Amino acid sequence: MKEQGIKLVVSLLLILWFWWASSLAFSRSVMAQTTPANPPAIVEQNCSLAKPGKITVTFRWQPAGSGPQWLDISLFNNGFASGTFVGIGPFPAQTSSFTWDGLTPGKMHYFRVNTITPSGWQPTPVLPFMTGQCAPGSSPGFYYLECSKTQPGRVAVTFRWQPSGKGSQWLDISLYANGFASGTFIGVGPFPAQTNSFTWNGLIPARMHYFRVNTQTLGGWEANQTVAFFSGRCSSADKTPLGGGNKIVLTFDDCGNPYVGTVRILDILARYQAKALLFPTGACVQLVAPDVFDRAMAEGHLMGNHTWNHVDITALSEEQLRFQIANGPPQAVGGYFRPPYGAHNSYTDAVAAELGYTP
Repeated sequence: MKEQGIKLVVSLLLILWFWWASSLAFSRSVMAQTTPANPPAIVEQNCSLAKPGKITVTFRWQPAGSGPQWLDISLFNNGFASGTFVGIGPFPAQTSSFTWDGLTPGKMHYFRVNTITPSGWQPTPVLPFMTGQCAPGSSPGFYYLECSKTQPGRVAVTFRWQPSGKGSQWLDISLYANGFASGTFIGVGPFPAQTNSFTWNGLIPARMHYFRVNTQTLGGWEANQTVAFFSGRCSSADKTPLGGGNKIVLTFDDCGNPYVGTVRILDILARYQAKALLFPTGACVQLVAPDVFDRAMAEGHLMGNHTWNHVDITALSEEQLRFQIANGPPQAVGGYFRPPYGAHNSYTDAVAAELGYTP
């Protein structure tokens, strides 16, 4: 048993060094937004064939099954105040999809399903989304969401756009409406100049996302209009309770290349039936490798907060500091916060404590 324990520690130390030495292949992301817990989950957009210049949107949802349903849509984020939305129905209790033709392009919309039950109206949470543009060279605008077939609980999104043909393209995605500020988004590419679609698998569910297509031209970068969309929820994750007894705590932090370093760590931990406390960054968990950390949670490991994208928090303004701490991994438990580089002071400790963390 002692020899096995020594082998475990040595193996983990080697992997920890490898993980630390690995560099994040791409990191480029966000203001926290509150989103509904269980909105209608799936949306598809296309240019209307019957109404030129307008948008056709297909909604899909899980029917309550308790009575007739109405579909409500609004251009205003006002809780569907009387006189500010349009409703269509009734639909049978088991109806689960509807295509709405002729929506205004380039506008934020708000959608819900409202069911008539014996006790009254039962609306779903609201689904916000932005319609695209059909004119070439404008917003990418057209996307298709579905539950991931390879990463349970995650969302796969297929983006479609009109390429400008001027050069190599990148697809940028962020969780924040901040104009794609440096360090707050992830980019994938380059794609050839005529590429017009890409499927992004493994997005975090039930969150607002923002994407754009950025083309590298001879005159510099040309970005398409940003499109906002809300990813649906495909399932709920189970929480793993803590055990009891005497323990040592194995901890690992940062991101590195999670598909190499983190996977090897998880493989070794599984081999020795050991558990660990991981401190990845929020960007790593939510945008870079969500499936790897889903596996970690499923195998009983715990997660702490290591900021959004691994910066020296002692050099930040108060607003930046709060942003970095507040946007760590959403699965972080126990109030554990590990400052990047071990850099912290009494002020950063006080802000972390105010946000519920212990450095």
